[in-house]
Amino acid sequence: MYKKLSILVCVFVCIVKVSNKPRYTSGVQYCFKRECPDNTFACEKLTRVSEDKKQLVSEIRCLDIHGSSLNNITTYEDNPFDPDTEFKGYTYSGSFHVSLDNDDNDDANLKISHKEEGNDKKSEVEDLNSS
Repeated sequence: MYKKLSILVCVFVCIVKVSNKPRYTSGVQYCFKRECPDNTFACEKLTRVSEDKKQLVSEIRCLDIHGSSLNNITTYEDNPFDPDTEFKGYTYSGSFHVSLDNDDNDDANLKISHKEEGNDKKSEVEDLNSS
């Protein structure tokens, strides 16, 4: 009898622990105005001058909760700098929500994305200089 009760208590404790695990959700849908997969939690963007000095190359990565890349996007724009100028820029942004009660009602508030920050089409250089 005592052994059965101990097993029942252990099973109950395991069920309670599993059901109370925190749940991580993210509202990131776009990284720097580029669409990303649903499980994107962060964005990073590395911008540099191309080898021929004629363009700025931006590498955008959509990252999961562990920082692994889900999607890579490369963009090009004309280089506004002098050909002798070296430029590298790095931008990182992330957003997530931890829910301990497993309530889905909070998900409606998670609509943060770079696309919603503004519709102006600034270059990476203008973005960096404006802040």
